Amino acid sequence: GVHQPKGTTLSIQKRPNGTYQARYRDPSGRQRAGSFRTKGEAKAWLAEREKEVRRGDWTDPNAAKVTVRTVYTDWIEAKNITDRTRSDYRELWRSLIEPTWGDKPLKQVQPVGITRWLSGLQARGLSAARVRKAFTVLNQVMAWAVADQRLPFNPCTRVKELTKGSVLPKLPPKESNRYLTLTE
Repeated sequence: GVHQPKGTTLSIQKRPNGTYQARYRDPSGRQRAGSFRTKGEAKAWLAEREKEVRRGDWTDPNAAKVTVRTVYTDWIEAKNITDRTRSDYRELWRSLIEPTWGDKPLKQVQPVGITRWLSGLQARGLSAARVRKAFTVLNQVMAWAVADQRLPFNPCTRVKELTKGSVLPKLPPKESNRYLTLTE
């Protein structure tokens, strides 16, 4: 059998159509289920859910159905920043982030989509600094979603891991200070 932490019930049943249904109780006591082609897939899925519950990083799959806009609104209102920074973030949201991500459910924000979005911003001729700032805002919104237990991981962090950080455009080198001579 599968080891069960106190309070969880795990089961796997073969269905008449030949698939396997795996069931468990989440931390709130609700029964959750998944359907799989093989008993092995069902066991692996249950083991993963069990690990998430034990580690305390289980997230309700329904929590990721809210839109990125909903999380952005919560995040920007709670953020303790200057009015100037808030205004900058809102402008970046409206012009660069919202058109692509605003109506998307959180669970649809995937690393490959973020990579394409960043490439698109660069293709529009935006400065490296502006693209990086837009990414920073999206990254912070996604980090908020993880902290709020709406997502199990931040897809922006995965983008950085997958691309070894090379997805963001390089900032131009800073000019070194030139000092006037006495005669100048």
